[in-house]
Amino acid sequence: MTPDELQETVARLRRQGTDDASTEAKASASDLPSDVWESVSAFGNTRGGTIILGLEESNGFKPVHRFAIERVRDRFVSGFEGSKKREKLGNGPQYPMERMDFEGAQVLVIEVAEVESRFKPCYIQARGVANGSFKRVDDKDLKLSATEIYELQHVLEVSPADRQVVEEAAKSDLDARARPVLKLVYLVGLAGS
Repeated sequence: MTPDELQETVARLRRQGTDDASTEAKASASDLPSDVWESVSAFGNTRGGTIILGLEESNGFKPVHRFAIERVRDRFVSGFEGSKKREKLGNGPQYPMERMDFEGAQVLVIEVAEVESRFKPCYIQARGVANGSFKRVDDKDLKLSATEIYELQHVLEVSPADRQVVEEAAKSDLDARARPVLKLVYLVGLAGS
């Protein structure tokens, strides 16, 4: 995010009076709020997004006075880079971050990437996959349903059922009224056996 993009983003949030589907602002004055991990999971499982730490939504998205940027940054990074027991997320996303000057103060801008499909869902480890997986809907981080988790976990699994050769099949099993393409598929299947 460039300084101009940051200005535009905050102007949009101020007009709306709230966060949105692509941006989450958190005051994080002296420490990292625990609900930041829900936002990271949600962005990782959806289309990615931006987290801006050091902006106070309840104060018109103004910079936080005496924002402890180093402490907050270190807490965020340790949630990803700690030992396996200390990592906050399973299947965590990429998260380029940078300090940016904004209205006479500094904020921490974190670009949370969408997690690759084969690694979804991104989830809060302490809560497990079933209770710690989120999605982003407008300015909300919503828990994924069991069905949504299943769909994410199986999105790339291609069923081999329609490609298996049926050994006992005969040409007479085909419906003569079916399109010729089906006959071709059958004949290719026979040739492969």
